[in-house]
Amino acid sequence: MNQPCFKDKPIASTAALARALHIPHRHLTWATNRADRLYRALQPMVKPDGSIRQVFNPARPLKDIQRRINRHIFGRVDFPFYLQGGIRDRKNPRHCLANAKLHSDAKIVINEDISGFFPSITKRQVQNIWQHFFRFPPDIAIILTKLTIHDGQLPQGAPTSSYLANLALWEHEPPTVEALFIKGIRYSRYIDDITLSSTYFQNDHSKTAMIRKVRSMCNRNKYEVKRSKHRIESSGQPMRINNLQINNGISLPKRERACIRAAVHSCEKHIEEERTANEYHVLFNSTVGRVNHLRQFHRHEGKRLLKRLDACAPL
Repeated sequence: MNQPCFKDKPIASTAALARALHIPHRHLTWATNRADRLYRALQPMVKPDGSIRQVFNPARPLKDIQRRINRHIFGRVDFPFYLQGGIRDRKNPRHCLANAKLHSDAKIVINEDISGFFPSITKRQVQNIWQHFFRFPPDIAIILTKLTIHDGQLPQGAPTSSYLANLALWEHEPPTVEALFIKGIRYSRYIDDITLSSTYFQNDHSKTAMIRKVRSMCNRNKYEVKRSKHRIESSGQPMRINNLQINNGISLPKRERACIRAAVHSCEKHIEEERTANEYHVLFNSTVGRVNHLRQFHRHEGKRLLKRLDACAPL
């Protein structure tokens, strides 16, 4: 399957939408009329490249409806396997490791990043998804757009946003993937990170054509590729996908592993009296999470680091 597909009949009325989401009609109307005011902006996050990521937290009544939209509408969509991020899939889990495995035997990897992807997805584009991908009538598409958009754009942090981001290229992505496949090029997208790979080396003309095709797809949808994140890597050097190295199996880069070991050492340096502080609890829990991530790829090293953390657990 090369394109996403909604497996149910279109929802034809507001009453049918309320039934589909298992909520009272009046509750649906109340949330629709107030949706744009039911968000709280969280502390902006500074990304490694210095740009700012603004995350929003929907209020509980709206978040509950968005989770129901995920379960009862997006849960009825078949997503092609080249879409790897933010999709609940029990049979074939989608995550960064699965994404890296799609390209694990590559001789060349090309990485592209869509700049400011979530805020670039507009109200008009979201309504297009509801109306033309799902084939819902305009009034239903407008209601669902109001329930999933904030301040005219897709809010990062809302439960529904990753699913809508995966469908943002639904018209032009499938033919692009097909055209690349015919040329022997594999394609995957992890939300805003696009990866191309080939099991044989490509000349400069072929690489330029691959990049041009992906950027053309993004430009047709009014999305801009971040030139600073563009990378071409071959098997003679470390090849990375979603901060995972795929040369000779999938692993964390040496620099990332060193940083995690340093975090464990930082926990060990705290004297016993300091281990009751809230700040130490935060540091320790964060470090445990990072070590567990490392253990997915380096089992023995992860077990050793967890044993060291056990000796300096918070009091």
